Amino acid sequence: MKKIIKPIVLALASTTLALPAMAELSGHVGSTLTHPTESSSDTQLTFEVGALYEFESGIYGSALFTTNDVLDSDSKFRQSLVELTAGFTEEINDLTYYDLGLIYERQLSSRDKAELVEVYFGAGYAITPAVEVNLYGYKNLRSSVDESRLELGVNYAGEVVDLFSLFTKGFEDDESELLELGLGKEFIPNNYLSALYAADLDSSKNNYIEIAYTYSF
Repeated sequence: MKKIIKPIVLALASTTLALPAMAELSGHVGSTLTHPTESSSDTQLTFEVGALYEFESGIYGSALFTTNDVLDSDSKFRQSLVELTAGFTEEINDLTYYDLGLIYERQLSSRDKAELVEVYFGAGYAITPAVEVNLYGYKNLRSSVDESRLELGVNYAGEVVDLFSLFTKGFEDDESELLELGLGKEFIPNNYLSALYAADLDSSKNNYIEIAYTYSF
């Protein structure tokens, strides 16, 4: 099951700590409850902690740790995931930006060695102060896997509630199509709650509902 990273959720809820050399450090902790709509599948619960370090030049790096499914008695802590990202982003003007980088992800277990190495490039455009559309492309660099995907996102930052959507189209060995629609709200400063429905356009058996809580600092 694909786990979506929702930049709009983290961005709307985040705060930053100014550091010397014109850099900023931010972080978050959170939890995600995933409930498949197919009755034969089990509900999953994971926790995560992440940090993002940004330089004024546009260079950034992040680290994210996501636990194994704590509701599954057969799931082991060594199946938790570590994700490292290094990238560069720049504003072309007040409305447009581009973003590129490298993602490395693997399980803690040295025996399984389930690894993912991807490069990405994306761009975003602010249609209005509250509405942004962005398009990202990802390419798996591992020689044993021939996969790439495009992600088209539309985000609305409202005064009452935020809305976001993401359409993912896979290519090469993975031709899946996934549509995610969600909403979120910062109900207390730095505390963000969101819910989304994900529809696998190839098989409804893979559809799921996801509820996530994030505290940013």
